[in-house]
Amino acid sequence: MMPIDHLPPQLRTRAERLRAFLITDVALLIILGGECIVRGASYLSLPPPGHPSER
Repeated sequence: MMPIDHLPPQLRTRAERLRAFLITDVALLIILGGECIVRGASYLSLPPPGHPSER
């Protein structure tokens, strides 16, 4: 018996949908896309820290 079968019926259907989603390539592509966005944002030049009136 699978561990998902021990869940209550209300949670079992949601868990089965989540498992089916995570098995597909879509979850991997979402994670990879998020990583690419974060990596790209790290290359942005940020202004020096400090209040604008102090410059």
